[in-house]
Amino acid sequence: MEKIKINAIIEIGGFPKEHIEKTMKNIIENLKKDPNIEITSAEIEKPKERKKIWLTLAEIEANFKDIASLTTFCFNYLPTSLEILEPENIRFEGHEFTAFVNDLIAKLNIYDDNLKKLIIQNKLLMKKLNETKVSS
Repeated sequence: MEKIKINAIIEIGGFPKEHIEKTMKNIIENLKKDPNIEITSAEIEKPKERKKIWLTLAEIEANFKDIASLTTFCFNYLPTSLEILEPENIRFEGHEFTAFVNDLIAKLNIYDDNLKKLIIQNKLLMKKLNETKVSS
């Protein structure tokens, strides 16, 4: 398969301002070190404060070796936007599409497990909070 050229936006938020600046620079540096990705441009916006949280984004243009490396990028960095610039048409081999779907299912299962754990923890905390209010 030929290279896949994309334009993507990665956003992060948090505090303090210096932390998100450093984190975004680290993200770009990690992407540049990845042998499956060729970063052709990366522009980091200056952080902006919104509702006491600092936000920044990076617009990245990159070439990916194959669909697997693009999928890994999406799962690991969760871009908020992604546009495939080239090729115009992408053809999957059966094994490539199977790997993509399995990676997607695995990631969704991780998110599902984490969400269930958070729901249970929240219920337990609410129960303890209610018990504390009753005993006070």
